[in-house]
Formats: sequence, C-alpha cells, structure tokens
Amino acid sequence: MSLPLRITFGNRDYTYRILTRMINKETTSIKFSLEDEEFTMEKGGNGIWQIREASLGDYQLLEAVAKAICKRYAI
Repeated sequence: MSLPLRITFGNRDYTYRILTRMINKETTSIKFSLEDEEFTMEKGGNGIWQIREASLGDYQLLEAVAKAICKRYAI
C-alpha cells in the first residue's frame, strides 16, 4: 500500500492512495482508493485514461485525481 497523497478540489482536501504497483508507460490499468472507495482508471485505445466506476456526481473529482496520477508517473 502506498503513502496517502493529497489533492485539493473545490476548496476541499481529499486523500487518495495508488493501489497498483510498478506503474510505467506500458501500464493499461491503475487502481486507486479515494475516501475509502476503490476506483480503476483504464487506458483506452486512443491513449486517454478513463475512470471505469465514475458516476456523474464525482466525475470531475475522479478526473482530477487521474490527471494527478498521470502527471506523477509521466504516463
């Protein structure tokens, strides 16, 4: 389990953890937990990362977390 990471979204702080080990450019699926819920982001055929379990209410927050993960690992 990784250390908790923080993101500020909508003037509120959130904590997330990256559950997938060994992330590199060939990785096509990344699991992470946000507020004690697990989510999976998958790389589509067009190279864009998408959240599989995203609902309409929290989609922007999950998208912000996905962007932070992509920047962190340069993927």
